[in-house]
Amino acid sequence: MSPKDLDVVGIENALVDIIIDADEHDLLQLGYQKGVMHLVEEEEQARLLQYLAGRDLGIEVGGAGPNIIRLVASLGARTCLAGMVADDDFGRHFRQRLAALGIMDRIATTTCARTGTSVILVTGDAERTMHTHLGACRHFAPSYIPHPEIARAHYFVITGYQWDTDNQIAAAGQALQAAKAAGAKVVFDVADPFCIARHRQAFLDLMTEAKIDILFANQEEAKALVGAEPEQAIAELASKVEVAIIKLGAAGALVQSGKTRHHVASRKVAVRDTTAAGDMFAGGFLYGLLQGFDLPRCGALAARCAEVVIQRIGATLPEDLRVQVGLDQG
Repeated sequence: MSPKDLDVVGIENALVDIIIDADEHDLLQLGYQKGVMHLVEEEEQARLLQYLAGRDLGIEVGGAGPNIIRLVASLGARTCLAGMVADDDFGRHFRQRLAALGIMDRIATTTCARTGTSVILVTGDAERTMHTHLGACRHFAPSYIPHPEIARAHYFVITGYQWDTDNQIAAAGQALQAAKAAGAKVVFDVADPFCIARHRQAFLDLMTEAKIDILFANQEEAKALVGAEPEQAIAELASKVEVAIIKLGAAGALVQSGKTRHHVASRKVAVRDTTAAGDMFAGGFLYGLLQGFDLPRCGALAARCAEVVIQRIGATLPEDLRVQVGLDQG
């Protein structure tokens, strides 16, 4: 058996977020539904960027899985990320950020597509509308799975966004098998209602087959997955996995293991941008598990992490994150 000297290993779409301030008129002109994640082709994203030319851009490592990994790494965990980028400016930026954050880089490179990007329009009500071109991410295949690192990990992270192309789905399945064989706990974030619309039965099968230990969903995703409101959905999900978490936005979250349920409270803060709030909640919860915290304390830490990120533009994290979430003295 390999030594368990990595806390978290993840496989996920390696994206670069491009954050732009927008307003209701922009969304109307572009024909976009506010608050939704749209998968778009390269030509559509180019049209969007042309429309927004001249506006200030914020650029950061993105993708749900990378955001979770980035959060736990920023709190001090030993992490590794696998995915795929291109040998272009965005791909180099992605890898440079991993190096700066101390995240072990198992990112593959392709010449078949550009690095995936997500253009995130942030309106004045702090809502984000995402337009994602997966690009190079869609070429990730089983041959790129970091088997040695998965064998060394306590937790393995993957999200529903990985269920896109046949080769990505095959890679996800094989990576899950590798994680379970190595004794790693599997953390699965459903990711988005549109993922469930395409792969609901596959996600339910993962739970039935005991391939998921920790499950994250928001209330819309939970309803799409099991057809119930949060109070009933959390009970059903907890009957299938070790720990189920339903994120409720400003209302906090529900956490259940077995028959024991906890409500995670959230504090009222000045919200500037909700981008990656759910990812950072998941990352904070996972870091709490790594520290051996009980579930209520994991939830409280998760809420603090989400609160920090929604007070900033883009999915950015402060250098004093540990202080801001109460892990260190200021």
